[in-house]
Amino acid sequence: MSDVAIYESASGQIAVTVEHDSVWLRQEQLAELFGRDRTVIGRHIRNVFAEGELERESNVQNLHIAGLDLAFDQGLISFDDHGQILLGEDLDPDSARALNITPDLRLRQIDPRHRGYLAWHRDNLFRK
Repeated sequence: MSDVAIYESASGQIAVTVEHDSVWLRQEQLAELFGRDRTVIGRHIRNVFAEGELERESNVQNLHIAGLDLAFDQGLISFDDHGQILLGEDLDPDSARALNITPDLRLRQIDPRHRGYLAWHRDNLFRK
């Protein structure tokens, strides 16, 4: 069961997901909450894994999926008709590394009903 908690930042409120004893925030939410640039948060996350503070395997899937969703929603990535990831010019290398976004990522399967939306996304949201 997930709950939502509201945190106050200097720029407003941040709604975050709470599951059991864990609070899940996207990098942008952490950056806003702590008043830091998102790239600083990405570097910190990489250091947490590099120093063994957290196990990458137990946490990276949540970061990876949330990062892909966010990057897709912001038009930083898209996918071609064969499921191959497309990286936008605005996706900086540090952010891509922090989110495990690499040029070789591809969707395993695309439901035919989603092809129209992906085409629309590439034409209207994706920042080439």
